[in-house]
Amino acid sequence: MARTPITVQEAKGPYPGTVGAGDLTLTKTAADIANQNDFAAQGRELIIAHNTGVTPHTITITSANTRFKRTADILTYSIAADAIAHFWIGKLEGWRQTGGKVHFEADDAEVEFAIVRCP
Repeated sequence: MARTPITVQEAKGPYPGTVGAGDLTLTKTAADIANQNDFAAQGRELIIAHNTGVTPHTITITSANTRFKRTADILTYSIAADAIAHFWIGKLEGWRQTGGKVHFEADDAEVEFAIVRCP
């Protein structure tokens, strides 16, 4: 089963020059419940999860084995109704899977993800 990729959005700044209409808009994508999601990681990404529903929902970010053979998934992290959660992937060790991607999922499509790469 192939995961559904979320397109990484490049953050503007710190000196972006002229900023036009829509240049700072964040595009969110509904979680793929059947296939889960992923993105190609470089180590400067912020995972943003927005629960657009009226009840709590959960997300999971799947860790990868480290050189010490440890894993530490972020399992079923609960996001309140109409709340936003975020997680910084600043170091790839422990998060980037074989194939260079970070894997994550939500329990409902009411959760919308955005991935932002900082310059």
